[in-house]
Amino acid sequence: MSEPRSDNSNVNIYLRGNLGALFARTAAPIILIMTINGLYVVADAFFLGLYVGADALSAVTLIFPLMMMLYAMQTLVSNGMASILARQLGASDRHAAERTFASAHVLATVIVLIAMAIYFLAGPAVIERGAGGAEAVANNARIFMGITMATAPIAFWLSLQIDALRCEGKLGFMALVTVSATLLNIGFNWLFTGGFRWGVAGSAIGSVLAQLICLLVVIAYRWSNKSALRLAWSGRIEHWRQMLALGAPTSLGLLGISLLSAAMIFNLRIWQEGSYVATIAAYGIVNRILTFAYLPLMGVNIAFQTICGNNVGAGMAARANRSLVIALTTAILYCGLVELVIFALSGSLGAGFVDDPAVIAETRRILPYTVAAYLFFGIPMVLSGYFQAMGMASKAGLFGLSRIYLFSIPLSFLLPFAFGETGIWMSTPVAEVLMFVLILTMLAVNARRTGWRFGLLQPA
Repeated sequence: MSEPRSDNSNVNIYLRGNLGALFARTAAPIILIMTINGLYVVADAFFLGLYVGADALSAVTLIFPLMMMLYAMQTLVSNGMASILARQLGASDRHAAERTFASAHVLATVIVLIAMAIYFLAGPAVIERGAGGAEAVANNARIFMGITMATAPIAFWLSLQIDALRCEGKLGFMALVTVSATLLNIGFNWLFTGGFRWGVAGSAIGSVLAQLICLLVVIAYRWSNKSALRLAWSGRIEHWRQMLALGAPTSLGLLGISLLSAAMIFNLRIWQEGSYVATIAAYGIVNRILTFAYLPLMGVNIAFQTICGNNVGAGMAARANRSLVIALTTAILYCGLVELVIFALSGSLGAGFVDDPAVIAETRRILPYTVAAYLFFGIPMVLSGYFQAMGMASKAGLFGLSRIYLFSIPLSFLLPFAFGETGIWMSTPVAEVLMFVLILTMLAVNARRTGWRFGLLQPA
């Protein structure tokens, strides 16, 4: 398995050269993109808090579960497509890759149309109930979500285009376009929210406009560059089932984040004895901070999946194994650093978003719980990405989904009975520790069944 299946190693950048240097070159632009995207997440919350107020922050927190559901459906197709594309390109099968690329666009369009229909039939009523009688919060949430859903196809198609550029190795162009679009997003949001005073509508419109510009630029690039993949729709449904199976681990993980957020909000309505609106706003700030921390880690994992998938497709098992070691080491070191930094700054981070003393105090109280075991956070993500890159959807799902579905969501309901409202926040670190124990157990079982070293490293 250690020899390439073709002479593709002469042209495929992922199959040659020093692996550590390759990992750095591949991960750097993706991490840059993710970090700047994270800056947008933080800036958006800052603009909403500054120009609109705590009600706006509470509104976007309230619809966070719905936004994550939409993003989960988006990645269901794009991640599944990327897994197939990486292996097809690694095997030098360009024609198959172009058919897969086109088929993914058709599947994404079908899924987004279904999502739009469901939201406009039932979504506004769900928002009304979740607001708990806070009419300003409900109105802001309906406006933001309505604009987002009406323009959702743009985000779905853009996701496919960006993931395809990554699999093709066109990382510089991918970074340039995405970073530019994100900076435009920040600029538009400032202009529409602060300058024009359009409130949450300005935030949503700014995001859509930036995505549209990015999509049009990528499409123009593809049609002017012969080396870029084109859409080659064969008139047949190709790889839909495989895309959904391979994209399911990541997608269900994001859906789990959505369900966990919904569970947190639901339990806060039951157990919160103080100001519900202030705590929800604080939870929104915490989510923005953790999202900012998560995105660079996601960039590391995306780079790893791309490298690993190409090497698996080329039959280079030893090189795929080494990429796993690099990714795991990077993830653990990064998560440990994030935990230390947030602990050190937890007392002052809330004041960077709002000037409401109640929201600042709640942010200070919540943050330490959420990062108490963050050191373990990246391990299941990398392991899930590893098995996804190898096309092993069931194992990818096992590592990627267990934390949220087996531990985080149930614990968010159970721990408050023992610790009150504090138990809601304690569920996060307890789930991380339990997941780490489960990972050790799963790897031991896999080692016995397969003979792979540590249950992970394939025979080379």
